[in-house]
Amino acid sequence: MKIRKSADNIFAELGFERPEEEAAKVDLAYEIFTIVKARKLTQTKAAVLLGISQADVSKLMNVRPHGFSLDRLIAILTRLERDVEIRVTKSPGSRRIGKVKAVLAA
Repeated sequence: MKIRKSADNIFAELGFERPEEEAAKVDLAYEIFTIVKARKLTQTKAAVLLGISQADVSKLMNVRPHGFSLDRLIAILTRLERDVEIRVTKSPGSRRIGKVKAVLAA
């Protein structure tokens, strides 16, 4: 088996239509996972707190946000007492199209 190093975004290599958005959703889902784990919430309690189904909590606890929109993930983070900032900047001249990414605070 031949192994090669992946590019910066695995979703681009896998041919996803909007790879940057998928990567941002994974970053947000991981943040949700981290917060739920730190609070030691059961999936049932997390579902009630977040206003989503236990099955959706399970997806997030496995950091599988496919089927979640960025809007929905942002709403979940605000229910977890997190502020979410969206910043729009001009892309550098080396790129003709912008990108989406999540930048998580330390």
